[in-house]
Amino acid sequence: MNNIKFQSSHKHRFFLEITPMIDMVFLLVAFFLLNSSFEKVNSINIDLPAAENTGLPAESDIVISITALNEIYFNDMRIEFSDLKNKIESFNPGEDKKVIIEGDKAASYDTIITVIDLLGKNGINNFILSAKKK
Repeated sequence: MNNIKFQSSHKHRFFLEITPMIDMVFLLVAFFLLNSSFEKVNSINIDLPAAENTGLPAESDIVISITALNEIYFNDMRIEFSDLKNKIESFNPGEDKKVIIEGDKAASYDTIITVIDLLGKNGINNFILSAKKK
């Protein structure tokens, strides 16, 4: 018997459907974005003192950082004490400002007290001294 081979007019091609793969990539990206947590990165090198009961990180309007060399930073910007005084004095007395003071454990106690005193003189009594958890 003769084997007769018929040629089909339809050639079978292999197609890779990438639309479902793109959908899966977008779903994975969305999943990881929604399940990741972001932490504020502080650009100032401050070695905070440790405490057992530090509480939760608070939201604040102002972060005043004092380095080991007694340099003062206002919201991550290096600032002189006289400029800090001008910024604090420019706030409205009725404004309820929340301030976090990050003092390096090697910073001068006098500098930290001077900043706290400046806040108190200008009616800002709502401040937190930042510490890292032991």
